[in-house]
Amino acid sequence: GILLVSCGIDVKNYEIAKKEILAQLSDICDGNFDDYELRTAKKSLINCYKQIVDNPLDMQSFYSGRAVVGVNESIEECLDSISAVTKEQIISIARKTMCIAEYFVEGNGAYDTDIDSEEYDEQ
Repeated sequence: GILLVSCGIDVKNYEIAKKEILAQLSDICDGNFDDYELRTAKKSLINCYKQIVDNPLDMQSFYSGRAVVGVNESIEECLDSISAVTKEQIISIARKTMCIAEYFVEGNGAYDTDIDSEEYDEQ
């Protein structure tokens, strides 16, 4: 039930990025994506899930995170679910999607590669 969008942008481009993200969501709502895009998106997600088993910390995070929200689904079950998703389901969910929170994380400039480590420690 949660969709997160994350991107690295310059703070001055925040509104441009937000506008583009919402435009892409609108395109999805209108079904403006083809079978190739759907297949490659599924493959990308499937590869991410398959990589979880390569790292014990990733597995711990995966299963504990799901346990917290009451989801008891294995990685294999997730893979099956991803494979079964249809274009119509994506459009339906996209049409129900709304932005309820947004935030911007910005550095404070404390780390500067032009200063030596001794000077950095003093800051």
